[in-house]
Order: sequence, then C-alpha cells, then structure tokens
Amino acid sequence: MLNTYNMAKNSLFMEKIACIGILLSFALILSACATMQGQSNANAAKAEKINVISTFYPLHDITKKIGGDKIEAGVIVPAGVEPHDYEPSPGDILKLSKAGAFVTMGLEFSGIEDKLTGINEMIFIIDSKKGIMLLDAEPQDIEDAQKNLNYGKDPHIWLSPNNMIAMSINIRNGLKSIDPKNANVYEHNAQKLIDELKKLDSDYKKELSSCKKNAVITSHRSFAYLGRDYGFRQIGIFGLAPQIEPTPKQIISIKNEAKKNNVTYIFSEELLDPRISETMAKEIGAKILVLDPVEGVKNPSDDYFSLMRKNLANLRLALGCS
Repeated sequence: MLNTYNMAKNSLFMEKIACIGILLSFALILSACATMQGQSNANAAKAEKINVISTFYPLHDITKKIGGDKIEAGVIVPAGVEPHDYEPSPGDILKLSKAGAFVTMGLEFSGIEDKLTGINEMIFIIDSKKGIMLLDAEPQDIEDAQKNLNYGKDPHIWLSPNNMIAMSINIRNGLKSIDPKNANVYEHNAQKLIDELKKLDSDYKKELSSCKKNAVITSHRSFAYLGRDYGFRQIGIFGLAPQIEPTPKQIISIKNEAKKNNVTYIFSEELLDPRISETMAKEIGAKILVLDPVEGVKNPSDDYFSLMRKNLANLRLALGCS
C-alpha cells in the first residue's frame, strides 16, 4: 500500500517537473523571440537613420548637434589627426560609398574633398560654405593656393562663429531636404546651436573690445576670419597649410614684426610639432600659448565651443585685454 502511494506521489512529482520544464521552455522561447524582435527593431531604427559623413571635425561636430539621434554621423579625418596631412584610406572610400549625405566646405580643403568627389554619385552633397564671403589668401600663400587650397581662398571659415551660424543653417537645410519627416527636429537642434554660437560671438566681441595690442603670432595662418571679426591681425609662422615651413627671410620678418608689436606670447597648436614656435619664442623672449584652429580634438570631452572659449582666454592674454 505504501509502495503504491509512493509510486503515485513520485508520478505526480514527475508530472509537475515536466510541466515546469514545459513552462520554462515556453518562457525561454518567448524571451528569445522578444530579444530577436528587440534586435530587429533596433536594427530597423538604425536603418531608418540617414548616414551623414563630414569631411573633418568642425563639420562633424555641428552636423551631430543638428542631426541628433535622427542621423548616423561619421567623419573622414579621424579625431586628433592634422587634416592638412591626411590621405583618405580605402575605409574612408567605403564609408562614403554607403553614405546618404556628405557635408563639405566645397573648398577642396587639404585636397580631401576633391579626392573623394565622384565616389558615390548618388550621395546628397551639403555645401556648408554657401553664402559665406571668402577671404583671399595672403600674397605669401599663393604657392599654397596652387596646392589645392581653393585657388587663393582661405579655407578656415569655421573659426568665425558668425560663419558657423551660416554653416549650421546650410547643414540644417540640407538635412531637412533629404529627410523632411524630421524637419522639426533639425530646425529645433539648429536653433539651439545658433543661439549658442550667437552667445559665443557676443562674448568674443565683449572680451576683445578693449585690448592693448592688435597682432598675434600664430603657428599657421588659419585665424584671418577670426581676426577680421574681432579686430586683430595674425602673423603666421607657417602658411595656410602648416606643412609649408617659413623661409629664413620670412623668419627674420616675423621676428621684426614681433618686436614692432611688442609680442610677448607666441601661439602653438595641439596637433602640430611645436619646435619652431618654441625656438622663435625663445629667441624673442616670448612665452608659448595654444591657439587651437579646431581642426580636430585630442580630448574627447572637448568640442567646438570648449576649444573656442579656451582660444578666447588665451587671446585676451596675448592681446593684453582689460
């Protein structure tokens, strides 16, 4: 009798185990299906985003800010790399061949955009320089201009916050054209960015309005637009492209300019070899400060605005602003 009871009890226990096993299996199947569905939804959401590639850092930075989570933002020149020296890789070409839009300056900057033209004939080109008045290269930069620097035009337009406002509008309009269903998002993000650029412009005007000096010595001649907007003149050690080193005659001229303008600081750059700037500073008894052309970033926590505010602080020192 007891054996019969135990057998029945064991049988019932096994049935319960079997039921639990079936339920667990069913739960696992549901979980797997949910995971697969989630992955599918994530992939679908990612696929819906427009793949937007920019030439280099400043264009990439504002494109990300305007596009937000509605785009997949990529860049040709990697962060922390001097773009004047960069050669597009096969990976860059592949990246651009799959993109839906390409944000450029239309200035053949460092020859990169020229080399990439025609890779993807279906790509939507967003020309960020539209409507911006370009400055001519200085006479000593004519040789540089013949080496793909837009035939005598200075390409460093992004170093003017006012130019960046125009560039932001061009990028916003381009994104709205290619993705009209998210036009309101691009409009909102762009306005937020433009407001911040207007504040930056206002701060530059205010803090550089009363200065004892009106000239600075820079690593390469990339600050003409900034100087035009805020009332100072640049004396570049290198040309428009920093790989063009100064001649002995130019070095003597720069030293004379330094003495004439009572220069006490010489600017170097994060992404360039500082040795020539340091040597010149030592010879004229000046100190070294950084004036960043914002062509790339070494610190991931930096962006256009943080670098431009650091530039403002150092310009105030070099120009003797009150």
